[in-house]
Amino acid sequence: MKFIKVVFYILMLVSICISETKAQVLEPPYKREFLIGLNFNTNAGFIGGLNGRFSRLKKNNIYETFGLEIVNVKHPKEAKYASSNGSPYVQQKKNYLFPVRLQYGRTIILFHKAPEEGVQVDAVFSGGLTLGILKPYTIEYDYDSYTAIEPYDPEKHTNTNKILGTGGIFSGFDQMKIIPGLNVKAGISFEFGSFISNVSGIEIGTLIEAYPQKMIILDDINHSYQNKSVFTSLYVTIFYGRRK
Repeated sequence: MKFIKVVFYILMLVSICISETKAQVLEPPYKREFLIGLNFNTNAGFIGGLNGRFSRLKKNNIYETFGLEIVNVKHPKEAKYASSNGSPYVQQKKNYLFPVRLQYGRTIILFHKAPEEGVQVDAVFSGGLTLGILKPYTIEYDYDSYTAIEPYDPEKHTNTNKILGTGGIFSGFDQMKIIPGLNVKAGISFEFGSFISNVSGIEIGTLIEAYPQKMIILDDINHSYQNKSVFTSLYVTIFYGRRK
């Protein structure tokens, strides 16, 4: 319910801003724009991922956008434990989930800024295809006579005292799976750049992402971790770019 309320308030704010700016008749300040951003969201750790977006003028103050996002999605019940040699690992973790989002949308300038001061406010809408990359979570396990780096299986690796740590983020790519899905997001951006040719600012919004099956992040033998096929999140993106 909280998520639905946030979406409602964002859409209500956008509709109010659009109605307020109908009377504005201003020339579009730029024709093309390229942004790169650092993403923070409620489905990730400290840093969610990276994104890039290219925009070109469609008409008046409306821009056509093409975006790419790569983020890391964590399960809310992930918990780190110390292995036998002190290295941390996540109990019950089966897979990393890395969504790669291809997005198409619109950016609408709601409030213009002066050439070298002020704040520009935009409404941002986009959606598209998600390639959900499930990569096995690997650990290093002590088999007494040898050690092995292999996908973590709580049913097989029952002796947690023999877990020596993780196998590293780059192991297990040969066993990864790609699950296609869909995503849609809406947000408001605030641009604080001092000059028209440069752009920097912050975007705040909400995103919904859906897959045709549950994305197994934590082992769900006892159905206690509730892996999902639909993910909702709030996000903040700090961006920088160029326009002309």
